[in-house]
Amino acid sequence: MSLKVFHIIFIASTVVLTWGYGIWLLQSYISTNEVVYILGAMVSFVVGIGLIFYGIVFFRKFRHI
Repeated sequence: MSLKVFHIIFIASTVVLTWGYGIWLLQSYISTNEVVYILGAMVSFVVGIGLIFYGIVFFRKFRHI
């Protein structure tokens, strides 16, 4: 497996994990109504979206390699 493929798989798995963590935080917010959980969920979803953009930029940059 090349470093490029590993990097793409690692980015994809990190996106899945950050969104899963965000969903878990949303469920915690629903059960406890504490503001810190909704803030953490929003940060987690924003980081996941940022990682998607990073993955797209990385894939475009290293497409020819």
